[in-house]
Amino acid sequence: MLHCLKSMGLLIVPGTVFAGLSLAQPTVTALENYYSHMLPGLPNYGIAQGSIVNITGTDLASGATPLQSVPLQSTLNGVSVKVTVGGTVVPLILYSIAPTQITAILPSRTPVGTGQLTVTNGTQTSSSFPIQVVQSAFGILSLNGGGNGAAALFDTSYHFLTFTNAANAGDYVTLWGTGLGPVQGDETVAQTPLNLIALPIEVDIGGVPATVAYHGRSAYPGVDQINVVVPAGLQGCFVSVVVKTGNLYSNFASIPVALSGRTCSDANVGLSTSLIETLSSLPSFSAGTLNFLTTGAGSQFRRITNTNLSATTLFSGPSLGSCAVDNLNNQGTVQSTDLNAATAIDAGPSIGITGPSGSISLNNNNNFYFSQISPGFVPAAGGTFHINNGQGGPDVGAFALTLTLPPPLTWTNQASITTVNRAQGVTVTWSGGDSNSYVRISGSTSSTTAPMVGAVFNCTAPIAAKTFTVPASVLLQLPPGSSTLGLGNAPNTLVFQVTSGPKLDFGLASTSWRFSTNVVYQ
Repeated sequence: MLHCLKSMGLLIVPGTVFAGLSLAQPTVTALENYYSHMLPGLPNYGIAQGSIVNITGTDLASGATPLQSVPLQSTLNGVSVKVTVGGTVVPLILYSIAPTQITAILPSRTPVGTGQLTVTNGTQTSSSFPIQVVQSAFGILSLNGGGNGAAALFDTSYHFLTFTNAANAGDYVTLWGTGLGPVQGDETVAQTPLNLIALPIEVDIGGVPATVAYHGRSAYPGVDQINVVVPAGLQGCFVSVVVKTGNLYSNFASIPVALSGRTCSDANVGLSTSLIETLSSLPSFSAGTLNFLTTGAGSQFRRITNTNLSATTLFSGPSLGSCAVDNLNNQGTVQSTDLNAATAIDAGPSIGITGPSGSISLNNNNNFYFSQISPGFVPAAGGTFHINNGQGGPDVGAFALTLTLPPPLTWTNQASITTVNRAQGVTVTWSGGDSNSYVRISGSTSSTTAPMVGAVFNCTAPIAAKTFTVPASVLLQLPPGSSTLGLGNAPNTLVFQVTSGPKLDFGLASTSWRFSTNVVYQ
């Protein structure tokens, strides 16, 4: 059990032990929940009592230690961390140290409130770094360790859920993470699992409240587990999961759910059960994606070493009826890690797109292909577009495909949405749209003061539903402010193949309308 958790990066910072004292003063640059990596400045940020934290910076230690076994200590190789809240000084319990990262437990006895954190390395102590201590703020462990994408869930046989070991309705599954809340007793030793029934919890899977059978500590200090029942009526490889503890929502992750059997599918994004089973059996595969929107087009091709297909960033989600939220750092980029080693491959000098109003070319830039699309290139009623890469390239041979963008849906309540109360969610409605398409709802905001952070959300819904409510669990992760709310209409993804030359194991091509309106997120 412990080996499985370590192998997924649950509590491991690899390194070698070094001796000696740092001559430079330590500097702390970030303090986050070890699993969610929720950024300071976001509405649902907070460091929970009894949770595992990730401290990053410079000169935090003179060398690195591996993951420590119990009993854990408050000092390692002359390194210690202290938090002061309301005049109470609490030393953190250390799991591992390195020059740029410390993994530690914030003891449950730390008072709730604002305070300061310092790191001491030998004779040098860092400047104070702010900390906001809360009772509960759960972080879900994801397979990529980055706090997004597929969650690291176990079935009842302690096997990870994957595309080919998906959950079914009624199954019990186990979420891992940290930050459920404080416990009693010695947190430096192996823990006795205890259901924290006094601490309120809500787990939503695919937007549906799920039955929670257990939520509390595992046997490992600071590590929490949640045993939950998968609700009925869900399916897809990217069904959303989010946890609410107290007033704060966790990071969003996803779970594979199959209606029957154990292989998931998402027809709208081109993932059939047969394709997933084929790719999962390969040690490596070549893949390509081509996304053609009404504002721009892009394509990339990669050779992927398949260590865990479920953790790749190649595929897009979320599943129908689900949402995903990704945090944006101060550079405006999403933090994401792919466990599958991927190498960009060459599909030729350019990819051409010809439509009713002319042609454009996506030129090769370090094996990534992109072009802006001018207004008018896509007719208001849609049209047919022919795409090819000529003779192909040294890694990907020639392909030719046809994408049809049908007439778009009509966003029926667009004009009435000017202000969004994030705590109440927002409902969008539409009419029309092609029956073989689905709907995308999206939005994002960023903070207006330092630290400059933000969040972006994407939800999908079946076209036949004609309505979708973006829930508070999504919107409360966005900083308040003025931004846009988007509604798109996308035909189901087309799977394409290379016709001559070096083959692709598979390619996915999609096209989409996108409309937006200016709103104020309150």
